[in-house]
Amino acid sequence: MEKKEKEIFLEENEQHILNLVRRITKRHITKSDDEWSAAMLSVSQAVDEYDKSRGEFWSFASVVMQSRLTDLKRKQARENTEISVQPAAFDGEVDEEEANVSAQYEVREAAGQIVDLSLKEEIEAVSEEFSRYGFSFFDLASCSPKSFPTRTGCAKAVRAFFSPPPLTDTLKKSGSFPAGEVIKRTGLSRKLLDKHRRYLVASVLIIAGDYPGLQEYFRYMKTEKEA
Repeated sequence: MEKKEKEIFLEENEQHILNLVRRITKRHITKSDDEWSAAMLSVSQAVDEYDKSRGEFWSFASVVMQSRLTDLKRKQARENTEISVQPAAFDGEVDEEEANVSAQYEVREAAGQIVDLSLKEEIEAVSEEFSRYGFSFFDLASCSPKSFPTRTGCAKAVRAFFSPPPLTDTLKKSGSFPAGEVIKRTGLSRKLLDKHRRYLVASVLIIAGDYPGLQEYFRYMKTEKEA
């Protein structure tokens, strides 16, 4: 898509993008918020990187947006921590006049870029792992649980994989989802497991694998309380 075409596309879809970022953040975002800028950059990036093999465009764009918004949230958290608790405070002294503020922001920005690169590498690696099961990372947007009860049920199913004896080896060795054993352990319906099978497989592989960045998205699955 040419630059001018992309600008027109972004302008025509501003309201849709605003609704999408509000749905992802679960907050009332306005065009004056940092999240709005991140959302526009996400959709612009999605336009540049999209191809039909990645599924429906807005599903792909929502994954890109989720990643960028998560990075923004982490960056804001780091900055808030750095501002509220300076290292000197632990020595009982706080320097009110920081001479290297600009340098600090450059370091923070570099750290944010490292997070972006790291998460991108994790997505590429896990997509290769998912391909064995017939789907890609970008398919998850269409099969992820939306309601609280469904999310709770999916979390229960995933935790069943890590109860002794663990089912992760069965999944990885056979390449098939052990629905019968999960039902036996949890009492969940086969209908729920079948509908969200890809999401459940992805969750187990990410939690069991070396994907620290992506694991942040599945933290709610670890305990009943969090779910």
